[in-house]
Amino acid sequence: MIAHLFLPKSTAPPYQVVIVFGGSDIMSAKHMEDLQYGYPYEFLIRSGRAVMIPAYWGTLERGPSEWLLPSQQERERSLKWSWDLSRSVDYLQTRRDIDATKLGFYAISWGAQHAARLLAVDTRFKAAALVSGGLQYTQPPEVDSWNFAPRYHVPTLMLNGKQDFIFPYETNQRLLFNALGTPERDKKLLLFEGGHRNPETRPELVSEIIGWFDHYLGPVKEP
Repeated sequence: MIAHLFLPKSTAPPYQVVIVFGGSDIMSAKHMEDLQYGYPYEFLIRSGRAVMIPAYWGTLERGPSEWLLPSQQERERSLKWSWDLSRSVDYLQTRRDIDATKLGFYAISWGAQHAARLLAVDTRFKAAALVSGGLQYTQPPEVDSWNFAPRYHVPTLMLNGKQDFIFPYETNQRLLFNALGTPERDKKLLLFEGGHRNPETRPELVSEIIGWFDHYLGPVKEP
């Protein structure tokens, strides 16, 4: 297992930590620098939180892998991603400079569509921010987010473009939001003008994400 851990300079340990899952480009990207534009994460570090980006099976240093796989291989890859995420949290719990009781999840596009399954299985996450996500396209039932969504209870902010042509509002975004087992008071769907996966052009979305983590993880520890 490989993971990249970034520690903030503006706050004192033990640090809150947000685990990141990027979009489909992570299957072909080989270096962290390839993710900085399409999947911005530096704002989380500047907010005073640690950020971990696991190299999930078939991604980054453990890739490349195909975007779409036959059903049996897709099932196996999805299971491996779940194991990789849980192992990453296990590691964080061994570090004295990390407060693993205040754990967030931030995902964009591809990662956001897998969130319901991943976080329904590993219940250690206290908050999630999902950008440009929605219900997955056809997947094996054993790893289909639709079957896991009712068992998902993480306070969740969904940020989606009104003109998203990959995950349209009526057929993907709204269905996922309504299916989540999270109490109504702890989930929010925020629509913005635009298409798919463009948080880097929307600074107001950054403040929404930071505010969500501030509320559910608590303020960061001042130095």
